[in-house]
Amino acid sequence: MREISSRALDLPCKLLLVNELAEIAKVHGITLCACCEELGLPPTSCVDSTMFGLKLPHDKNQRDGCNCAVSVDIGAYNSCMNGCRYCYANHAVAKVRANYAEHDVESEMLLGRL
Repeated sequence: MREISSRALDLPCKLLLVNELAEIAKVHGITLCACCEELGLPPTSCVDSTMFGLKLPHDKNQRDGCNCAVSVDIGAYNSCMNGCRYCYANHAVAKVRANYAEHDVESEMLLGRL
């Protein structure tokens, strides 16, 4: 995030941003929610098993207040070519390109190998 000059917002700025986003969402018939944040928004879960008709237990490895269900990542680090600056899953552009070059569309594995 340093590359794009991001900075942490203090609480008043966060609340101002949240209120503006909530108003924009409302105009479009969307309810803005947040997982594990105390910003006056309705709570939600990033990983909500009920969306799939399941009722899985909460993930005990998450922070207090998190309602996310237990889950398993199905992706692979350093494998996405989108290049989003804020992505936690890509660490090195060269590694992403190398992994992409090795991708086999016929493989069941994302990177085509174990």
